[in-house]
Amino acid sequence: MTKYLLGIPVLLLMIEVSRAGLLPGGLVVTREGDSSAYRFTYSVELQSKSVLQPGDYFTIYDFAGRVDGTETQPANFSFSSSPVGPTPDLLSPHDDPNVSNLTWTYTGKTVLSGEALLGEFSAVSLYPNKQSDDFTGQSHKESDGHFNNNITDTVVPVPSSVPEPSTWIMGGIGLIGMLGYGWYRSRTRSNVIV
Repeated sequence: MTKYLLGIPVLLLMIEVSRAGLLPGGLVVTREGDSSAYRFTYSVELQSKSVLQPGDYFTIYDFAGRVDGTETQPANFSFSSSPVGPTPDLLSPHDDPNVSNLTWTYTGKTVLSGEALLGEFSAVSLYPNKQSDDFTGQSHKESDGHFNNNITDTVVPVPSSVPEPSTWIMGGIGLIGMLGYGWYRSRTRSNVIV
């Protein structure tokens, strides 16, 4: 019985950690006007017992096909993009240095506290296809003001998928078979005596 009681504080700590920090709420993908590009709009939330101070930020990693200058954000946030990071301390997201990351930084003069929807943040990509990738956030703990860094997953655009090598091999075998059959048919027709 004692070993079960010892696990309760650990469970409560896990619940506390899972609700802390900045988290992506929802994602909406829409075609951008008459173009062949797509706008990815993220809703971002500040979780309860968290504080957002000037300089706090969140990063969405590996946003492929980004169209420069199409980013939007609520008032009191600024946008930046880089191939690597920025990443809060002690976190290790998957970060491809060949694909742009999106970062929004809080620039407001006031401190936001408690559970709050921060608004919608968006960027345009050339690609409509989606896959899961990482999201990191830096905020502060309401209780003691220390950094509150977190990592979770979100959805990002990716280029159209390329068929796997086995698909190419099967296609090649099928093509060779069709060419062989065509050659066989042409040979058998030429041997027919009328």
